[in-house]
Amino acid sequence: MFELNKGSQRRPSAARCGNWQENAGVKNSPLEYPSAGSTFKRPEGYFAAKLIEDAGLKGFSVGGAMVSEKHSGFVINYNDATASDVMELCRQVREKVKALSGVELEMEVKMAGRIQMKLVIVTGMSGAGKTIALKMLEDIGFYCVDNLPISLVDKFVQLVSEGTSIEKAALGLDIRSGEELGNLDEILENWRSSNVDVQVLFLDANDAVLIKRYKETRRTHPLAGAGRLENGIEKEREKLAFLKREADYIIDTSMLLTRELRKELEKIFLQDARYKNMYVTVLSFGFKYGIPEDADLVFDVRFLPNPYYDETLTAYLQVRCRQYGTM
Repeated sequence: MFELNKGSQRRPSAARCGNWQENAGVKNSPLEYPSAGSTFKRPEGYFAAKLIEDAGLKGFSVGGAMVSEKHSGFVINYNDATASDVMELCRQVREKVKALSGVELEMEVKMAGRIQMKLVIVTGMSGAGKTIALKMLEDIGFYCVDNLPISLVDKFVQLVSEGTSIEKAALGLDIRSGEELGNLDEILENWRSSNVDVQVLFLDANDAVLIKRYKETRRTHPLAGAGRLENGIEKEREKLAFLKREADYIIDTSMLLTRELRKELEKIFLQDARYKNMYVTVLSFGFKYGIPEDADLVFDVRFLPNPYYDETLTAYLQVRCRQYGTM
């Protein structure tokens, strides 16, 4: 449900709007789709729809909400849009119009009630990139808090959901929480049974990469103390195993650059793209060079006939190698 606010009564100048006003009107209103009418107030001296159109946002969509292709002053529900879709679309439109024209659009419509907050728990191995991930989530509109005591997590979610306009929040929780971290399992179960919109993002990396990163930063692992770094990493994996099982998304950052991690996070939390945690890679290697560090399953296939000695396959291989210039 939306509540309409009174807009400005001042007429825009013809010099700024040209004859755009003549082409707009009721006949161009997208009445075939549900909407709350004109979505933005008319800025002094401008038409909101003209600014949106000039920014190239006609047809721009988030989820099931879209800027009407018929009249860009309308945000329409063209495919089962949620309130979150509508508000996120409006936020991005306002942001892009201001960046292009310097004009800040004000909302003509108001939300009646509140939107259910989207909550993301960012966790994973120390050194896997959680701090970087939180900064990236903040850049795309999340309210981020790192290392909040577990005893305050439930209260934080309650206060933010009921007493603020925050729509998206991310909490960084990891091994630094100590023995209290085990209580998070019960908290997650309670949230999900209460229909709290919560997702768990688990960032991981292989041991060799984690050790390399710790060496580069010269930081002490939370569980290593004065002992070996490898032992600290092993203990951490054991303590975080339950969170990895609960995770909605698992991202291995071993081979990812910072920009690649940002791209993955935007796919999940901005574009709402489907994400697959499981990838299958088939790799042939020579034992004398060592087993690949990231191998989960290794099969010895030396009992199979070697295709290298099949003349038909050898001829085919030679043709392909010449084609790609590798021979």
